[in-house]
Amino acid sequence: MKKIPDPIETIEPTQVDESRRRFTKAGFAGSGIILTVASQPVWGNHCSVSGMMSGNTSVPHQVPCGGCTPGYWKANAIKRGAASWVGYQPGDSFNAVFGVGDYIRVCDNHPFTLLEVMQMQGNDDPRCPRVGGHAVAALLNAASFPEAYGYTASNIIQMFSNYSDCGAFKDMLDMLNNRGCPLNNANDNNNSTVDTTCYSKPGK
Repeated sequence: MKKIPDPIETIEPTQVDESRRRFTKAGFAGSGIILTVASQPVWGNHCSVSGMMSGNTSVPHQVPCGGCTPGYWKANAIKRGAASWVGYQPGDSFNAVFGVGDYIRVCDNHPFTLLEVMQMQGNDDPRCPRVGGHAVAALLNAASFPEAYGYTASNIIQMFSNYSDCGAFKDMLDMLNNRGCPLNNANDNNNSTVDTTCYSKPGK
């Protein structure tokens, strides 16, 4: 009797090589971005930073790694009523979720929501360009498919609280969030931004 192939896909070598090249180019290993929590993610996962750098993504029958972009999560909130959001809502306070206090509009002292942080124009992020938006996307990815993403939501929150290099951390999240979205309507994208007149500026 002919054996039916295992339906679980595997990552092609070209995908692994490209991911590893991006890690090397960004110089994560030398920047202090690989924190203790990044090196010990959920289940010692093959889709984590350390797992991808070691080449473990090529082992047969593993869940393929994935990550949805901030644009996907914005579109899902705006066009589809946040149907893919798990554990969080677009109107949740970024500060409350991540345990920080600097994502606040300076004109009225109102904390930004998760959706608003993803809608920030790059230079309006109070820490470094786009780090908050990629952190929100990482959080939602981790909450929705932790094994394929390589981290749990709590891992992402802890990493956001402990990174040593904002730019390198953003680059890491950018890479993780661009590995192919495994969710419904994966090609959805939204590039909307919100009014920046009340935004705090980088420099803290």
